[in-house]
Amino acid sequence: MKPLFQSFFLLIFINLFPCLLVLFFLKLPFLIPTLALLCVFNIYLYQFHSLKILKNFTHQHFSPNDPWKVMTSFKKMQKEADLENLHCYKTKMDYPVSVCFGTPKNYSIIFSEQLLDTFSEKEIKLLLSYYFQAISRGSILFLTLLSGIIYCMDRLLFVLNSPLRFFQKNKSINFLRVWNLSIWSWLTRPLFLKLDRQFMKTEKEKRLWASFLWKVDSLYKQEKRNFPTFFAPVFLTNPLTNIKSIGYTFLHPKIRSRVKNLIGSYPP
Repeated sequence: MKPLFQSFFLLIFINLFPCLLVLFFLKLPFLIPTLALLCVFNIYLYQFHSLKILKNFTHQHFSPNDPWKVMTSFKKMQKEADLENLHCYKTKMDYPVSVCFGTPKNYSIIFSEQLLDTFSEKEIKLLLSYYFQAISRGSILFLTLLSGIIYCMDRLLFVLNSPLRFFQKNKSINFLRVWNLSIWSWLTRPLFLKLDRQFMKTEKEKRLWASFLWKVDSLYKQEKRNFPTFFAPVFLTNPLTNIKSIGYTFLHPKIRSRVKNLIGSYPP
C-alpha cells in the first residue's frame, strides 16, 4: 500500500477507534466531547507536531559560504522536484543527526555539522536524494503523523500513570508506554525496507547507500544519546540504541536487515 493511502487509513483508524470505544462503553452523551478532543488532536498532528520536532533542535540556515555545498545540491533537487515548502537546516550538535519530517504545508531536513564533516559530499547528496524521493512518495508525511500519534499516546499514558503511582498500580500503564513504539513496527519496518529498494536503482548506488546506513547506525551505537522516543520515526536509522527494551528497537528494521535487503550480504 502506498504511504499516502497508509496515512489516510491511519488517520481514519485513530479517529474512528476512540469513537467506537466511547459508544460501546460510555454511550452517546460522551461522543460530542470525544469528537472535540479528536478535532484538537488532528489540528495538532497536522499543524504543530512538526514545529515541536523542529524546536527540539538548535537549527539554523546554511550560510552563503557553505563549505559542504549542501545548498547547491538541495536547491537543484528542490527545483527539479518542485517542492517550494521544503527547507534545509543545520545544527551544531556533536552527533550525526539526519532527520526529515513535515506535512505538505512545510517539510524540513536537518543535518548536524558532525554528520556533514564525517561523510563525503557524494554521500550527503545521496541522502538528500533519498529524502526528496521519500517526501514525493508520501513516506515522510506518514512517518511524521506516526511520530505525532506516538507522542500523544505517550502523553496520555503518562497522565493516566501519574495518579496510579500513589496506589502502586502503574505496572500495566508502564507496559503500554513501553509498547507504544513497537505496536507500529508492522507499518514502519516494511516501509523503510521498501524505500531502500525503490530508491537505489544501480548496484553501485545500493552498495554506497548500504555502507552509508551501516556507518550512521554504528555512530549512533557509539554515541548512545537519549532522544525523546517520538523522534524515532523521523530518523534515518534507529537513534534509540541505548535503550534495551524491545519496545524501543522495532520501529526501524535492524541494520543487518536493511543492508542485506540492498546488497544481499552483511556487513557492506
